[in-house]
Amino acid sequence: MYRAFWKAGLSATVMAMSSSAQAYYENYLANFVSYFPPACVTNISVLEDFNTSGSQVLLEGLVDWINLAGEVHALDVVVVEKGCPDSARRVLLVELELLDNSDGFDDFAFMPQPWGRIDGDPQRYRFRLNEEPNTNEAIDNFGILTEGVRMTFFLDSHAPLAADFDFDELMPVADYNGAFLLEFDDPGGGGVSGEVPAYLNNLRAANMTLTGRLSGNWSTPGIPDQGFLLAFNELASDPDGFLFLSWYTYDADGNLLWLTGGNSYDIYATQVSFDIVLVTNGEFLGDKLADREVVGTATLRAYDCNNLSLTYNLNGISLGAGTIPLRRLFSLEIQGYTCGDFETRLEHINDID
Repeated sequence: MYRAFWKAGLSATVMAMSSSAQAYYENYLANFVSYFPPACVTNISVLEDFNTSGSQVLLEGLVDWINLAGEVHALDVVVVEKGCPDSARRVLLVELELLDNSDGFDDFAFMPQPWGRIDGDPQRYRFRLNEEPNTNEAIDNFGILTEGVRMTFFLDSHAPLAADFDFDELMPVADYNGAFLLEFDDPGGGGVSGEVPAYLNNLRAANMTLTGRLSGNWSTPGIPDQGFLLAFNELASDPDGFLFLSWYTYDADGNLLWLTGGNSYDIYATQVSFDIVLVTNGEFLGDKLADREVVGTATLRAYDCNNLSLTYNLNGISLGAGTIPLRRLFSLEIQGYTCGDFETRLEHINDID
């Protein structure tokens, strides 16, 4: 007989990932059908200390679970919702722990297989419990839970590279962010289920962590024939990131102007400030170093995958000061290192005229 109870509530508990799950860089073998934007959980920002969004516990409870020897164990299950900087996008985390039965042995059990069901529809959508976000590495129910070890997984789509991948088992992104029934199948038979409420966008972060996923070409709406190249450097051996900005614009007389800037930033920063440098007197395809002069200051802020702002002061060269919005020139971003989920990227493909 299986017993289970679920209860809704709020929690400020820090969600601890297993030591192997997160690094300062991402797996480049991206899951292009992931339910959440890759940049929502990029780097170590999924941890509560470094995530710009809020979080809340949606479901929690104890479930009788069958271990590998056919013995019944208590499995502690917690489902946590975290908001993403992108509107109406969340990520769901599942925390599992096979509780110690105090028999003196380290027991094991198969991981549960999660499914989603919408409004009583007989169609079930297969989820994947994955230790790393945005990757095709599959775990599903082939993983093993060790007694007394609490692990946290991303509730994501099953892997496109899996041998049994089926598009018909993919839950639409809108439904992942809506209300659905979350079911966990016990490989030993039976299981448990609970209602996941619709995401209300109440946990949305005001800013986004700076990340290499923001690298690319950007421009300001309504300002033609000029723009920005942004490059964010990420190194696993360095706790800091580094921004390089190249600004192609014009001076007060309409002459071409090349401005650059750069600075390091804390790995979980949402903005970075730097000096603006004027580059002049170079040589076409030559080895001569161009002249450089600091002519102002700027601060770059990130809001979501398609929205940044640049606050600048160029009074030193009579170009004034202010704040301008930046939008992606290509919303499909850099191939293989995407920022937003696929549907969001398509929605923004025509943002820039």
